[in-house]
Amino acid sequence: MLNSRTKNVGNLKLHSKLLQTLYSDSFSNNYYYTTLYIGPNKKKQTYIIDTTSKIRSSPCEECKLCGKKKTNYFDNTNKKDIKPLKCSSKICKTLFSSECSYKKDKKDKNDLLIKSCSFQSKKQNGEGLDGYYLSNIVYFEEDKNKTTNKKIYRSYAIPIGCTIAEHGNFKSYKEDGIMGLNNDKGSFIDVLYNLKVVDRNLFSLCLGLDGGYMSLGEIDKTYHKSKVIKYVPLLNQTNLYTFNVFGISVGSNKVEKIKLSAKIDTSTSFTYFPKNLYKLVSYSHVDYFYK
Repeated sequence: MLNSRTKNVGNLKLHSKLLQTLYSDSFSNNYYYTTLYIGPNKKKQTYIIDTTSKIRSSPCEECKLCGKKKTNYFDNTNKKDIKPLKCSSKICKTLFSSECSYKKDKKDKNDLLIKSCSFQSKKQNGEGLDGYYLSNIVYFEEDKNKTTNKKIYRSYAIPIGCTIAEHGNFKSYKEDGIMGLNNDKGSFIDVLYNLKVVDRNLFSLCLGLDGGYMSLGEIDKTYHKSKVIKYVPLLNQTNLYTFNVFGISVGSNKVEKIKLSAKIDTSTSFTYFPKNLYKLVSYSHVDYFYK
């Protein structure tokens, strides 16, 4: 359960929301993803949920440095319906940045990346994306109409990223793109809130073994077995979702009283500990399951 820059969550009177189904295949990947439909033709695109990034983007047809995906690259050649978001536009300056990422790196003033609201991201492990935002129409799929059994969509004018280069492991991901939900200006939830698609800068994730759901704009308790939700305060030090950990236990075995900060990262299955704590947890795990 995650909260993006919203205080006193338990006391909020929440209104509009968007509910997205999450998918996961533990045999082929270690992340969760959801589906959006882009452009007037409702092009299906799958996006990995990433709470450590703010970029939401999938490869466009012009991407020569992208890997093979589940669906075809997004066609952005019809400039009448799909236009690059200008670097000088109010939306770019307000939601993303006061200047484009490539502005200082490129000398060619006719370069599309200079004129467009562009982005560059690269993590410590070498993963990253380059591209620019499109002023686009995004469709969210809702439940089917019970009478006609047809799909129902809600559409919004939301900027979506056009990836022109993938770095590192991004090339090996089968999902089309990434949906950045970190605690930073310009993240997906921040854009939805600022464009008044949702009433609160808030989202929640319900993660299961084979998928789950994501609620944008409010905390949804519909599928919770218990209606009581315990909250952990977040640290406001970075744009990541970090919190304090004061102790760890394996089963009934209390490992050690500690104090360290940890971050929530939905795009990885790894849990990292300091070396001395890792040894204690490993030994306690063995004792708990084999005693």
